[in-house]
Order: sequence, then C-alpha cells, then structure tokens
Amino acid sequence: LWRFIRWLVANQHDLMLRGDTFDHPAAESDDRAAAPTEDDCVRTFLKIAGAHQGFMVALQYFCSQPGAMLRIVPGNHDIFLKMPGVWAEFMKLVAPEHPERVQRLSSLDEDEIHYEHGAIEPHDRFDPDKIIIERPGLPRLLNVSLGHLLIVSLMNPISSVNYLLARMYKSFPIWLDGFLHCGLRSWYRSRLFPLVAAYHTVKTLFGHPLIGPMKTLRVIWWTVRGTKDGLNPRDYAKRLLETRDDIDTVILGHDHRAVDPLVQVGNRYKRYINT
Repeated sequence: LWRFIRWLVANQHDLMLRGDTFDHPAAESDDRAAAPTEDDCVRTFLKIAGAHQGFMVALQYFCSQPGAMLRIVPGNHDIFLKMPGVWAEFMKLVAPEHPERVQRLSSLDEDEIHYEHGAIEPHDRFDPDKIIIERPGLPRLLNVSLGHLLIVSLMNPISSVNYLLARMYKSFPIWLDGFLHCGLRSWYRSRLFPLVAAYHTVKTLFGHPLIGPMKTLRVIWWTVRGTKDGLNPRDYAKRLLETRDDIDTVILGHDHRAVDPLVQVGNRYKRYINT
C-alpha cells in the first residue's frame, strides 16, 4: 500500500476509491440493522477506521502532499459516507488541513472514461436522492439497501457460529449462502449451525418491517434471473458503452472480481474494467 501511495505521489497521479472501501454491514450489529441513525453510522465508521489505522494514515499522507487529489465514489457497502457526521469524521482523519484535496462523487466522466461504483442490482442499488431519511426533530436515518439488511440480520449472526459462511460459493451474493448451501455442507463445523441458521432466517423474514418475506423472495428471484435480465454491472457497463458516444471506457468497482473485456460497438472497440 505504501509503495503504491508513494508511486502515486511521485508521478503526481490522483487516487480514486470507487466504493466499498469501508464495509459497513460487516461491522454493524443486528439491533441497528433496519435503520441505523447518524450516530450509529459514525460509531461504526470509527470502529472500522480504528481497526485499519495503517490504511487511514496512508490516505492522510497522500492528502498531505501538494497537488494530491483523492476522489471517493461511495458504494453500497460504504454509503454511510454520505452521512454528514461520517463524512466529517472521515475528513478529520485523512485531510484535516487540506479538505480541498478530497472530492466525494456519485460518478465522474473524464478523458472519455466513465467512473462509478456500479451497484445496480435490485438488492444493492440505492437512490442518490433518498440515502438519508430526514425526520423533523429526530435523528437522521440511513436508508440502507436490502442486501445490507440481509447481511447484518442474517449473515453476520450465522457466520458467528460458522466462519465458512460466504466463503464457499463466491459466485453467489454473500447472504444467499445462508439460504442454500451452508446448512447442508457445514454441519461438521458446528452442530448448532442448522438451528442458528433457521432461527435467524425466520427472524429476518418476519422480524424486520423493512424486509419481509415477499421482498426477500423478489431478491432471490433476481439472483436466479439477474444475469439473464441484464441486472448486473457487466451488462450495465455494456449498455453505457453502446449508448454513449462520448466515452470509450467504463470503470466500475462493485463486482467482486476483476474484469477487463473489450466490447465491440459498431466499428469501435471499447473497454469495461472492474477493479
């Protein structure tokens, strides 16, 4: 990390973090899953930052250099950076003296390249205008995605009794292992696992007013049909390249794998990159 940061500084390159830099749902607890307040989000962010001080110091060093520019595009896992309180704490840690060297963006078009996070699946996408729920006289709430709720309410409690959860089938959304493979294939890890999994599955389906069985079933249906229907970052990037003449490259950061294919659009070859 430090070699990379020093290389950026030496060559006067900007640094862009295209989302999911901080894993909010992985560090969240179930009692605040449905609608974390601004104070909840600040505490979780400081918990993450405190556990990764070397990373935060590296960002601070980068932002302290003349001419540096750090650009951040929040993703579905760290959308809490949109919260004013969280952003203020982030800025205190990475750019206390040079706030002008940090930009928070939803997307960026530059040099015929389109940058964004790319969370467009139904269970991960978020409306940029409805991320924060304002309530007169009451604390702000973070309008988290259904995928966030399922990770916090279902996956985190179950994985506490079986660390293999979400590490067995990388092609599936993290929370889906809780409904499918892990109950049968990991009995030897903990004999209590099927009972714990069943309990938290029922609690998740019927205990949270923001989830509910029908909404969860719709997400499972997307998981089955998503690739075919084009509701994934790859097809989204392809649509952008086909419909926009002003860009020849799309760079996303949502998918959990590196992708770098060429896309033919008429007589031109364009590129989709996911990192």
